[in-house]
Amino acid sequence: MSISDLVGNALDRPVTAIRRQVVSIVIAIAAGLGALFYGASAAMLALELLLGPILARVVIAVILLAIAVAGYFAPRLIGRSTASDPSAEAAADATAAETARLTRDQRIAMVFEALLLGFSLGSRKPAEKH
Repeated sequence: MSISDLVGNALDRPVTAIRRQVVSIVIAIAAGLGALFYGASAAMLALELLLGPILARVVIAVILLAIAVAGYFAPRLIGRSTASDPSAEAAADATAAETARLTRDQRIAMVFEALLLGFSLGSRKPAEKH
């Protein structure tokens, strides 16, 4: 059995689980968009009775514009409120600098070591449960 077969067999379950998750998310997004469309349609009909056809469309446009602006600025505002750990950033920078100092051969050797470690851990028989 080649390494590509081993990797393919090892990735079958996670890929299948991810595929199911993606399908369920797509279905949820489609249903959410449909609900949004019909909700806006109902709001339009209700507003047309109260405000008239032109002003109802202006109100819906202003609401959608406000949602778009809030969606644009929300990640920036949320990102500022959560301060990251400076010691973790320093450790990540040190690791990146150390990796950058390695030669090409050392990097290739590190990748092969990781592959061999993963292969050896994956080829062990699971412990029997009593």
